[in-house]
Amino acid sequence: MGGDQRSHAMEAHASIVLGLVEETPDIFLHEIVAKLASQGISASTDMVRSLLARHGITRKKRVHDGKSGRGGQRDGLTHW
Repeated sequence: MGGDQRSHAMEAHASIVLGLVEETPDIFLHEIVAKLASQGISASTDMVRSLLARHGITRKKRVHDGKSGRGGQRDGLTHW
């Protein structure tokens, strides 16, 4: 079989996830997972990230830039 086996399961909860992002645009993926768990929905950050990507929404990681202002944070992609 192979491939994505759970995307259809997360799609069933898309309205909840998209609603959370609409309510709180700067919400973190782990916060979405926690809110889903509080409603009895099992999900991982990767599952939520994939769901959002399918709906045209991407989340950027925050990285420390060593400067003051905005708590020393800037939006950007982390390069490993």
